[in-house]
Amino acid sequence: MRQTFLRFNSEPTELLCLFGILSCCLMNSASAAIVPLVPGTLGQSFPDVTVSVISISYDADTDLLHAGIVSGGLLTIDQDGVLPSPDHTIFNSTFDLFATIDGAGVASAGTLSLSGNYDGLGGPVVSLASNTLTGFGYDPSIGVFSFLFDNTTGTVPGFGPLIGINLAGNFPLLNPGGFASDFSNVGPLGGLGTADVFTPVVPEPSSMIVWLTCSTLAGLAGWRRARRRHEATQKSTRRTTC
Repeated sequence: MRQTFLRFNSEPTELLCLFGILSCCLMNSASAAIVPLVPGTLGQSFPDVTVSVISISYDADTDLLHAGIVSGGLLTIDQDGVLPSPDHTIFNSTFDLFATIDGAGVASAGTLSLSGNYDGLGGPVVSLASNTLTGFGYDPSIGVFSFLFDNTTGTVPGFGPLIGINLAGNFPLLNPGGFASDFSNVGPLGGLGTADVFTPVVPEPSSMIVWLTCSTLAGLAGWRRARRRHEATQKSTRRTTC
């Protein structure tokens, strides 16, 4: 049986073209998806905003999860992880997180907003806001949700476009097993969820490109070795036949 192998007439140029196509496809597909997260595995750096007294509710009919600070809740900031802490307090606090999550636990969209007066009831107003949810995960064994937001804008000192959030539900009875039905932490012993809003430690885009480059070039190198072995075998076969 005759086998047909892909052949490049101008290897360097066409290999670069192939690499460019692979890079664009992989980067575009990665940017469009909301990646699954395992709560507790997202690297956490500073600053870290602690949000206390959060109500959490999920409506299975609309697939909408909402976490919001209740009356009496407070936002505090640990700027560097060094005691004493907190370093700052945000008064007149607001915190709202909305996420669209289907019955299988797959997120498709989300928004984040928090604001308040920095270090005093009459202090300057600071805020963070994002409409770009890029990562989500939930662990029913501990009742913790994890979120990753990008393209964040705001004026809370020390934060950039990437925001990580670990949200502990502190559910009054049992942690929800998933998203097949409604749930809430509001009740006689509920409404006491807490959240950490922090700068996540994730690979920079340049690191992702380096990884992609190495992986693609390694694959191409393997393909070229296989092709050369095939050509050598073909030549040997022709000599034997002759």
